[in-house]
Amino acid sequence: MTGEQPVRPGVTADVAPGAVPPVPSVPPVPPPTVAAVPDPAPAAAGPSSEEFRALLTRLDRAEQDERRRLSEAVHDGPLQLLSVAVLQLDGLAADSGSPALRGRLQELAGVLQDAVEMLRRITVAAALPGPDLDLAAAVRQWTAAVFAGTDTDVCVDARLGTLELEPHTRDTVYLVVREAVVNARKHAAPSRLAVRVVPGPRTVRICVDDDGPGIPADPLRAGHVGLPAMQARARELGGRLDWSSGGGGTTVTLVLPAPSNGRVDR
Repeated sequence: MTGEQPVRPGVTADVAPGAVPPVPSVPPVPPPTVAAVPDPAPAAAGPSSEEFRALLTRLDRAEQDERRRLSEAVHDGPLQLLSVAVLQLDGLAADSGSPALRGRLQELAGVLQDAVEMLRRITVAAALPGPDLDLAAAVRQWTAAVFAGTDTDVCVDARLGTLELEPHTRDTVYLVVREAVVNARKHAAPSRLAVRVVPGPRTVRICVDDDGPGIPADPLRAGHVGLPAMQARARELGGRLDWSSGGGGTTVTLVLPAPSNGRVDR
């Protein structure tokens, strides 16, 4: 008995002439699986100019509060103790029956009184200048405190007080000048120091000049740690810090964009 034979996989069956071979069934191919790609996270927006100014204002207030607390701590602590010591030495000197001892006690009381006055000036000058004190007056107070007891001739340009600067800029200029004055006192021991203003059409230069022996050619490498901080403050204001030094002294210059109102008394 003749019948159709099953077709094994991989074997071609005989097909009669003119007949259409059967089409083998093909299992359906599943569509490719595409992994879901998450949407990119939105870029973090930087602080706006208003937020940045508000941040600087908060930092300024925090620094002023810190300096005020330091001044109060010095006033209520060491200054009071030294003042009491001066009174006690004056009393001992008055009660002393020995002229030589009385003279020594009075001399010691005078030394401590000088320390009291110096600390008092420093605590006043250490605080950032308040709104009622212009920049020139604040710098004069600071230089007087730093060079108290020395023979250094100090001159502060009155035009510092005519620079109409924003509060943060004004305080930063004061801090840079203050650091330059301290460096001159520590490293130069000058006989003359001047803080002057050089106005220009696009920039204003604030220079601290001294007639000391000068500083090393590479002060940053020599360990003058105050200069990097001064440079950073200058860059923060969109300016720069320059310095030059030689046998005739040192000049530290803070270069800033001219005030927006363009007012600098010449």
